[in-house]
Amino acid sequence: ESFEGQIAIFRTYRNQVLSSSQVADNYNAVLNSAPAFTLPETMLEYDAAKDDGLNGTWENTGTVSGRNASLSGETYVTNPSTSLPGITATYDFDGSGSGGTIGSLNNLRNGQDVSFEAWIRPSDLTGDEVIFETGGGNGVGIFLGGGSSGDPDLSPLADSEISFSVTQNSHGNRTAMATADLSAIGVDEFIHVLGTFDISANEAALYINGALEDTDAGVNITDWSGGDGAGLGLIGGANMGGIGGGNQGFTNFEGEIAIFNVLDRAIGADEALRRY
Repeated sequence: ESFEGQIAIFRTYRNQVLSSSQVADNYNAVLNSAPAFTLPETMLEYDAAKDDGLNGTWENTGTVSGRNASLSGETYVTNPSTSLPGITATYDFDGSGSGGTIGSLNNLRNGQDVSFEAWIRPSDLTGDEVIFETGGGNGVGIFLGGGSSGDPDLSPLADSEISFSVTQNSHGNRTAMATADLSAIGVDEFIHVLGTFDISANEAALYINGALEDTDAGVNITDWSGGDGAGLGLIGGANMGGIGGGNQGFTNFEGEIAIFNVLDRAIGADEALRRY
């Protein structure tokens, strides 16, 4: 028989099995007028499988238009050697003048929560390399190794360590930097890297392959990107995001990047695992 009664809300979620905490969010949304669970918005999306690899441009297919990545030194690879069915194409960067420039992210979601997600396969874990950076004195960086800038947070890191850092006022406000060691994971397979920044808590978190590896709180960080350009696998402008001018001892990324996303919130452990 047909239902007789009232229906106030009905939702479906694409490619999503809700966790117990997400179900609780939806219940509390009605019970206590709290926010319901919603899927994160992918503002910037660079997915090699959605690109054609033909024109030196990695097209952004996210919800924010424009901001295509201008590529150099790249090789477009279809059907890469991987056991991961979700990766069917990549861009392979040679580490010498290679990578993608995106332009400034200053007006994207500055002063709000944000997450940066990448599927990468470095050629090795030797050397100090840029995976992603944006901004200057105010900035975000995902790096392998510690560079040679003398930065008290980055410099002690070994080549096998990856970091996600958020800085304001060229370290005038304490940096939030989360780290992880990739030596046990190696470089045979693609690695899921997810850095999140909760601006109200001033906390950076780093997830590797769906697992939370580290968190760190900064002090009075209200701005995570300056006007300098963003770079994927290289420095995007004149400054290295959150560190200072020039390359700061980092070289371009050598290896493969299959996916890079910028999300509209600091996603939590449930969503990090689901995306992995």
